[in-house]
Amino acid sequence: MPETVSLKLPARLSLIEIDEAAFIAGMNRNAFITRAVEFYMGFDPDLVGMLERYAAMLRLPESLVAQNILIRRFAEVAALAEVRGADAAAFDEFRLDANGLKTGKALFDELKARFTREERARLFDEMAKSEDATGERLRRIEKVLRAAGIPEDEAEALKAAVVWAARNQVKTTSGPEAADVPDPGDGPGGKK
Repeated sequence: MPETVSLKLPARLSLIEIDEAAFIAGMNRNAFITRAVEFYMGFDPDLVGMLERYAAMLRLPESLVAQNILIRRFAEVAALAEVRGADAAAFDEFRLDANGLKTGKALFDELKARFTREERARLFDEMAKSEDATGERLRRIEKVLRAAGIPEDEAEALKAAVVWAARNQVKTTSGPEAADVPDPGDGPGGKK
């Protein structure tokens, strides 16, 4: 048998507002409140913590922060589908693995690692396209990494370190050779 609950609404909420929102959603008050509770209870506790921190930092209600994050994601998917087709717009965060659907911290960590790699690669490419000495140096480093057959994940880590050093104006060696990375076409002792 269903349980009954009684609750006291905070001053910022009224039954009239709840009833209006329920009506707009096509529900009665009981169904609306039940759905809101089920929705919130379905969130991973780590996600709730992140949402609370974002909302506090932005001084916005959690619902508005969550809504705008979802709007951004749906807009990205719509744009991807428009430009590359519906197949390209698949929600990769809903792929099943041997353990079922990944979510919570595990999904966050996996996606963050992927997005970090992608952003580092974009930053490296952006900096390598510049016409200054840093751009030239990065293009030569990329050639060296390719010519040396460095595995892609190791090359990405090395490129990230080089970008960090370039952005923070750190010299990786001292003396006049600091900006001189050998060209992969050079022999072992330098220029042929």
